Amino acid sequence: MIIKMHNSFIIFLIFIIISNTIICFKSYSIASFLKIIDQPNNKKKIHKEPTPLIGGLIFFINIIFYILFDIITGSHPVTGSQLLFELRFISAKQIFIIFIASISIYLVSFYDDVYDIRPFRKIICFIVILYILIISNPNLLIKEFHFYNLENKIYFSEFSIYVTLFCILAFMNAANMFDGLNLQSAILYSSFLLIFFLKGINENFLFIFLLSIIFFSYMNFRGKIFLGNNGSYFLSFLVSIVIIMDHNWNKNYFIEEIFLYMLLPGVDMIRLTIVRYINNKSPFEGDNNHIHHILTKKFGYKKTMIIIFLIIFSPIILLNLMNINPLILIALLLLIYFVILIFCSEKNLIKNKHKYK
Repeated sequence: MIIKMHNSFIIFLIFIIISNTIICFKSYSIASFLKIIDQPNNKKKIHKEPTPLIGGLIFFINIIFYILFDIITGSHPVTGSQLLFELRFISAKQIFIIFIASISIYLVSFYDDVYDIRPFRKIICFIVILYILIISNPNLLIKEFHFYNLENKIYFSEFSIYVTLFCILAFMNAANMFDGLNLQSAILYSSFLLIFFLKGINENFLFIFLLSIIFFSYMNFRGKIFLGNNGSYFLSFLVSIVIIMDHNWNKNYFIEEIFLYMLLPGVDMIRLTIVRYINNKSPFEGDNNHIHHILTKKFGYKKTMIIIFLIIFSPIILLNLMNINPLILIALLLLIYFVILIFCSEKNLIKNKHKYK
């Protein structure tokens, strides 16, 4: 990645590095002041110490301030910001609304970390924010599905806004449910960083994204901070917007490809929802039945992280470097996912325990 760094951008980087360093080393004090400390006070918590939920604050500050910096110092004749123009936010109204929507998503998620908002109310808040954002910019509508394996396209016409809302909300919830172990979310969003790099997304933005992941990963690996709902919802919202806008304007993605990149958190969310429904539980009720819990019980933390890393990154490499049909990769990953579930099932764990007694 070759990045042209002007003096103003270097000064901005120094500001970001200093602010991130302060957040990292004063994480507990900041989290105590903001009242976002995750207490290990029930069986669903696997950590032992109170942990600041300010990982999202690193990403939020870095990205929001970068967008402001890019607008103010950018040289693009239409928007100032090259990033926003590439994502087709091209009017003052559209730029203002995406800025306010991003802040609103973060604040609702932050409030959820502090007060534990009821899921239905939280979803309604997200729907209202996303609806206002989508109707302000027609470029954000998912109007069609473009397939890798089919010449025909599926057009949604008047249903476009509902499809767009569903896709963004589905990924936001899937990504939030996927956040469970140290470095797990860092791996997920690092994969999107790689995807955006391969697709040619604005390099300065990617560099800021990379810095955010580095600072967060360092502290998260040591168990000093968690991403929190404020981070997982904000980042999944951001990733969704970038992919949709890039898909609509640059035609950089096939629908199978997008599904492949989001497969692991997506299919795990679907499985958990079905299992909870069968057991007469709310689909929003937390449990220890996520894929990372299942893997950890069988293999331990380190091997689990290696498995998750391979499942997430392998399809990106195989698709983009070897040009393997994404449907084949989807089928292969689904097979691996369900083999893992069967292999790590409670019955097999019990059999193994008896075998070695």
